[in-house]
Amino acid sequence: MYLFLKLFDRVSRTLAVSNEEKDRLRKIGTAVVLLHDIGHGPFSHVTESILDYKHVTVTKQLVCESPIAGILKKAGIDPQDLLHILDGAVRGNLVLLSQLVSSQLDADRLDYLVRDAYFTGVGFGNVDVDRIINTMILYDKDELKGQAINLYKARFSLESYILARHLMYQAVYFHKATRSAELLLKGAIKRAQVVKDKIDVLDELAFVTENRSPSAQELTAIDDSLLYTQIWRWTKSKDSILSDLCGRIVHRRLLKAVDIPPDKFAFMMEEGQRMLQRLATIVTDVIL
Repeated sequence: MYLFLKLFDRVSRTLAVSNEEKDRLRKIGTAVVLLHDIGHGPFSHVTESILDYKHVTVTKQLVCESPIAGILKKAGIDPQDLLHILDGAVRGNLVLLSQLVSSQLDADRLDYLVRDAYFTGVGFGNVDVDRIINTMILYDKDELKGQAINLYKARFSLESYILARHLMYQAVYFHKATRSAELLLKGAIKRAQVVKDKIDVLDELAFVTENRSPSAQELTAIDDSLLYTQIWRWTKSKDSILSDLCGRIVHRRLLKAVDIPPDKFAFMMEEGQRMLQRLATIVTDVIL
């Protein structure tokens, strides 16, 4: 929210609207950046595919329901404006808000890149956020009219930002330990669904063994700690597979990664396809 306000106050200086309209846009934008991620479940993006939900969809539901919708309306904000911005389906002055909230260079990315670099301890996530903000202007002609752009003199800061994004994905977001933990968690949830009649499940996580997506209310009732508690309890499960998967997460006995050169990877993929075809042929012959 802080970065959004800095961005908006910078580029809106030349916005050809009344002060009342500018204040309205500022208020809408503030609400969007505060609320755009409230639909996230435990462990953020990790559980979206595992628990089968979309955080944007959940966010939209929460924004349109009580009590949030009532609070927004009381503040003079139409919840539908937030939904349009989240969808990117905007026109007029809301285009600028959509760009500052959700684009390839927005308040969200400028915030989490610096934050994640700091908390993970890597040294290449430093982004000159102030330079990027202070060189941003509102373009006033051609097909880019009404959109925020950066002056040419900001090119080095922008290049650093792009490189930081690339390196953060390679070294942090796609780190082998991260990917291993995600696979183990996914395996644990799938196994729990298979042996659901033989295990204990916390009431808040009943949807897991019911093989269905969580509702918005169910998702907001659970957090990292509760899901981790369930994983810890499953380490004591009588099902050896579930116990092993969860034990690997809790005790950090993660799966190991093997580096495969591109030429060997291509060979393995081709040979793997041939092996599968031969196996399928053998199984078919046995059945027939």
